[in-house]
Amino acid sequence: MNVLKKLGFKKTEIKVYSTLLECKKEMSIKEIIKKAKVSEKSARNALKKLLKENFVTRKLFEGKRLFYKYKPVPIKTAWEDFKKRIEKIIDKTK
Repeated sequence: MNVLKKLGFKKTEIKVYSTLLECKKEMSIKEIIKKAKVSEKSARNALKKLLKENFVTRKLFEGKRLFYKYKPVPIKTAWEDFKKRIEKIIDKTK
């Protein structure tokens, strides 16, 4: 996960993403907090950044209340998308 660190991801963001990759299933915020051993605020902030950067997807579920489950985007797919966005930025500066 050194690549993520070099891309500017914080330790908690890497930890949450790694947890999702290891579990290989959709996880609720409570499951992520428990498995990654991070606070709720840290998990929510990390997921916000990971969603923005397309490293994670989320799906809405309905139970007693509405909630999201998060799923990691495969690292290779996420990297390709990230690379394309960087190339677009570079092309705009030319």
